[in-house]
Amino acid sequence: ATTEIYTLSLHDALPISCRAAGISYSRFIEGLHAAHIELDRKVLSDLAIRDEVAFNGLVAQAQDALKAKAAAAKKA
Repeated sequence: ATTEIYTLSLHDALPISCRAAGISYSRFIEGLHAAHIELDRKVLSDLAIRDEVAFNGLVAQAQDALKAKAAAAKKA
């Protein structure tokens, strides 16, 4: 039972942390891909729970990559 609660917490942590940082989960993942950052959901959830500074750094990188992607699309 404890493992199920922990898994649920990890499962919920990522989208909740994304929303708290001002980005949807899907845009966050899209931004990470655009920034060529490859971390699995478990690692991302663990960072969201245990290291807010690192997680917010990833959010900033994802947002920057999304802006760059949009700017490149406008030029094309």
